[in-house]
Amino acid sequence: MPDTPFQHPPSTTPLGGSSRRHERRSNFARNWTGYVPMVRVCPACDTENDQHSRFCVGCAANIDDVEPTPSRNPNSGVRAMEARIRREADVARRYRPFTAAGGTGFIITGVMLLLAATMFPLPFWIRLGTWLAGLAFTAAGLWRMRFDGDAIRRTGFVLAASTIGIVALVLTRGTLPADPAALLPTPQPTQVAMQATPPPASPVAGATLTGSVTTLLGGPSHSGIQDGPPPSGNPALAWRFDTGKEILSQPVIADGTVFITNRAGFLYAIDPLTGQQRWRVELGDYALRTTPTWHEGRLYLVSGFEAIALDAQTGETVWETTIRYAGTASPTVAHGNLYVVSQEGWLYALSLENGGEVWKAPTDGISFGPPSATEQYVVIGTDNGKVTAFTPEAGRQAWRRDFESAIYSPPVIVDGTVWIVTDDGRLLGLGLDDGGDRFALEATADLPVTARDATVYVPSTDGGLYAMDAESDAVLWFASAGGAVRSGPVQSGGQVVISGGNRIAGLDRESGEQIWYYLAGDSIVAPPAIVDGHVFFGARDGVLYAVTDRGSP
Repeated sequence: MPDTPFQHPPSTTPLGGSSRRHERRSNFARNWTGYVPMVRVCPACDTENDQHSRFCVGCAANIDDVEPTPSRNPNSGVRAMEARIRREADVARRYRPFTAAGGTGFIITGVMLLLAATMFPLPFWIRLGTWLAGLAFTAAGLWRMRFDGDAIRRTGFVLAASTIGIVALVLTRGTLPADPAALLPTPQPTQVAMQATPPPASPVAGATLTGSVTTLLGGPSHSGIQDGPPPSGNPALAWRFDTGKEILSQPVIADGTVFITNRAGFLYAIDPLTGQQRWRVELGDYALRTTPTWHEGRLYLVSGFEAIALDAQTGETVWETTIRYAGTASPTVAHGNLYVVSQEGWLYALSLENGGEVWKAPTDGISFGPPSATEQYVVIGTDNGKVTAFTPEAGRQAWRRDFESAIYSPPVIVDGTVWIVTDDGRLLGLGLDDGGDRFALEATADLPVTARDATVYVPSTDGGLYAMDAESDAVLWFASAGGAVRSGPVQSGGQVVISGGNRIAGLDRESGEQIWYYLAGDSIVAPPAIVDGHVFFGARDGVLYAVTDRGSP
């Protein structure tokens, strides 16, 4: 019997697709099928958790002492593969290229060329070339503005109207009427009575939000207390605004406008009820991690080597002051001054009027958190473990405390207590008057806390929030945040709002019971702003979210 020659398997599927691609996917999945991850099994509810988790995601039980064991789930390898693919997709979206250059000019040129090719009796080859050039210009414009969601929305209406007009011209110029008599002029034109219908009134005309959150964590003392009120039930998405790059700062709301910065160095002013952009300014190539501060019609922020004041209505620069690397800490407005810390160990007090230097004082270390201010003092913490209170009049040192571990988060001042979180996991309550010891608790994350009525709300690295009694060090309740916590909690209207991973939730301040939650498209790394039943927050997908339970305005 003759030997049968070897035949390669077909390279296409019956529908014409590539079978090699499906084979590569199958091989990739098959390699992960035998992978068994290590997990911690909760003894209380039998839920499998990540081997590094300290608390169960199912029942919040302490599993810190549970030894990791191989997963019993037969599909655990495939689940791990899917989780890895999701993480890689998040990273690719988060660090997608961004360009500030728009493509509106290209699109306008393309539309004009298409109209010229349609309306004028040009020779065939010239008309064809004009058509191709118009399509090329339009495609180039759309490609250039692919990361500017607001420009794409505006241009989409123009393109849609232009397309309808071009199609109508082509049809009317190339289609004969059914009745040849219709080509003859009509002796007496038919008069049709038309009644103009006024455009429907906008449901948001004259409406706006009256609440405000003017600086990081709600005020110059960074207490985390915001007026709100927060949603009372599960909120829905009111709108989303894509800035094209990661959002690492908190939104600021004042005068009926939402202000937000992104990693590409842009500052946006957005209508809080519609999500429409009012203006945008570019502040340089430095990644903006700082939250702007609003005060009496101006926005104050730092970027790179500059402290900047902008007109909040127009975005125009009022003044700029050069500082030797202003760093990543948000500025604070108090006592008629703008307080800014530099990466060279200085605290600057600048004039709100013109940006001139009022005074500066050494901080004995670098401050990564913004200064916190009250009527009596300006308090900062540094990476050298120094906590210093300065007088606002001349920048003289009122008191200082030295600790062995670094301090990266801002001091939180509530009810005469300065709350400090050190890098070695200590939460210290110092007296505002003299810096003396008042409370000492345990913390697991170097993030800002918030407090009220001797209760401190402490975020943790295990993806949760503790409510602790400051006097007894007792844990009153624990609530899971749903993911890694990367920002401090805020309080509003009897709720504590915390974000974990891509999830933000409102918890009852007394019991820790969840009242509402919302899932964003990527992880949330900055606190939200809560006003008038609305919650505004940014995520690492570059989107500013507005959610509310009050329905459409």
